Amino acid sequence: MKILISNVYSTKNKGDYAIILSMIEHIKKEFPTAEIYISSIDVNDKGAYNEKEFFPNFLSIIKEIYYKDNSLINIIKYGVNINILLLKLNLFKFFAKKGIYVYKLFPALLRKKIRMYEKFDLVIAAGGGYIITKTKKRKIEKFLGIDEIKLFCYDFFLANFFEKPYILYNQSIGPFYDQKDFLNIKSILEKAKIISCREKITYNFLKQHGLSNIILTSDIAFNLPTKMNKSLLQKYDINSNKKNIGITIRKCLETEKQIIFEEEIKKFIINLLKDNEEYKFYFMPQVIYDEWNDNDIHIAIKIKNSLPKKIQERVIIINEDLHPGELKFLYSNMTYFIGNRFHSCIFALSEKVKTLAIAYEPKTEGIMEDLNLNKYVLYAENLTFDKLYESFNLLKNDDEYKKILSNKLEIIKNKSMFKFSEYLY
Repeated sequence: MKILISNVYSTKNKGDYAIILSMIEHIKKEFPTAEIYISSIDVNDKGAYNEKEFFPNFLSIIKEIYYKDNSLINIIKYGVNINILLLKLNLFKFFAKKGIYVYKLFPALLRKKIRMYEKFDLVIAAGGGYIITKTKKRKIEKFLGIDEIKLFCYDFFLANFFEKPYILYNQSIGPFYDQKDFLNIKSILEKAKIISCREKITYNFLKQHGLSNIILTSDIAFNLPTKMNKSLLQKYDINSNKKNIGITIRKCLETEKQIIFEEEIKKFIINLLKDNEEYKFYFMPQVIYDEWNDNDIHIAIKIKNSLPKKIQERVIIINEDLHPGELKFLYSNMTYFIGNRFHSCIFALSEKVKTLAIAYEPKTEGIMEDLNLNKYVLYAENLTFDKLYESFNLLKNDDEYKKILSNKLEIIKNKSMFKFSEYLY
């Protein structure tokens, strides 16, 4: 069986990396001899998943071609415009029925992958929260017919075009800036064999919009095994007998709001360290993808450098490209965790660490609600020092937290698994 896993982001995003590793384990349990093919945005990921073959994803191709030259000629030539791509594919299909395969309609970066669709038995869209729109389309995008949301759906469209079954795995879908954004892709979603929704918000949204090919699961990253590396504890002076607070902060807001958000985080760190000599903060490298301007370490350095000198030594930045299993091991040695990265919360929660989530999208609220811990969700957009300090003290003094988490954790882990063949045949 030849299975393409599409819409992979990057090993530099440790949450996404954990999803793919856990996803492959899930696939292999049911199809032990399956050949796995990977299509990723990050072309440097080749070989990272022991895949049979690696293909660049549409976004990496667009980054390589369109962002360098967004002229109308280039758009037409490379088929970034969804309407032009559809026209090319229909021409391709017309000639294919006559036994003529005009692969030259497509750029070389796409050609090989499109050829492979004849051989794939199943296409599975990697888990994530990428089927979403946050901003209004610019005039130039409207004029050229560039639809951001459809870029993420090209692989589903191709699977449908070549009459190959496809599954949307472990998804958070929405919100959408405009209802039309969802309606534009609804037919693609409806034709999937199954959409696995990792939280109730997505499930209810799709159900309300008439989709019946949906199941409610949970995030597969809860199942990622911990990879013990005790040398890291020594290297970063992590003593499990002390009060260790793990933290992830990301760029998640517009510039002015982001500045305010980071300032409130800074106030919280200063006050907590002043009041508690035994506390230390550890900034974790959950995403370190400079190529897409997505690197948490830069924000951690900025926050640390703005702190008073006398407390900076109790703020540690783990500046390494670690395996997600190693990150989970480090999280397991934290007393508390404050996560602005969705999967950093999952890593900490799966290690039964008291976690306070700072949400930037509804998916965070959905997962915490499934664990009966939604009162420990704050929102980046309106975060204040007072709210954070109050919630942290509530978390710290909550004797029921770990009981609730322990009762739910195995249920959540089991819920993330489902039998593929039940939906394929």
